[in-house]
Amino acid sequence: WVGMFDGPKIQLVMDQGYSAPTAKVVNEGQRLYGLVEGELFFAYDMQTPTKELQPHIWSTMARVAQ
Repeated sequence: WVGMFDGPKIQLVMDQGYSAPTAKVVNEGQRLYGLVEGELFFAYDMQTPTKELQPHIWSTMARVAQ
């Protein structure tokens, strides 16, 4: 993974495809982390041999007061 950050946003792209014995082959991947309205946002887009680059998973996490 290689990438850059811009303030509260981090963008990463996969520099080499990979696969695990029990997982699907991934040709390309992109990750995005950032702060959106005070919550941590995460998104992962991926491309496989049979699917173009598309959203795979995403989530937000609210800050918890200590």
